[in-house]
Amino acid sequence: MSSSAIGALKGAVDEYIEFNRNRIVLSDGKAVREDPGAQKAAADALRVVDECKTTLFKNFDILADKTENDVPLDMKERVKMRYDSAYVMTKCAEAVNQLYTYCGSSVIFRNHTVNRAFRDIQTGRTHVANVPDKYGRNFGGVVFGRKSTDFFL
Repeated sequence: MSSSAIGALKGAVDEYIEFNRNRIVLSDGKAVREDPGAQKAAADALRVVDECKTTLFKNFDILADKTENDVPLDMKERVKMRYDSAYVMTKCAEAVNQLYTYCGSSVIFRNHTVNRAFRDIQTGRTHVANVPDKYGRNFGGVVFGRKSTDFFL
């Protein structure tokens, strides 16, 4: 449910870099590329993309290995992967929020790529499968020996 946010964030950060590469802020006449906050927003977004993809592919590798060897996932693995998946939206939403902030007022228009990614990620974040708190509590409970409360698993 959340993998599309990784691609949306990657597209947003690519557009953000291109958009701000030569942009001068009207209020102070300074280049956005020289703003430490704008630089960190780009760095953080790229880190989130990498982190989320790494976790996604690691989990896919585990699933493929278990399937090929006809070994079922234990409940701890299942609830962890569920939490990993849901948490993607939070990470991507926080990162795209920062990109949005450093694009200036031109980002408010619907045709701006960063705005589109912002809206798409925020919309996806509201889906029940993408609200990580309950999945995190469930994973924590399972780690402590409780039974999973996720009836989909």
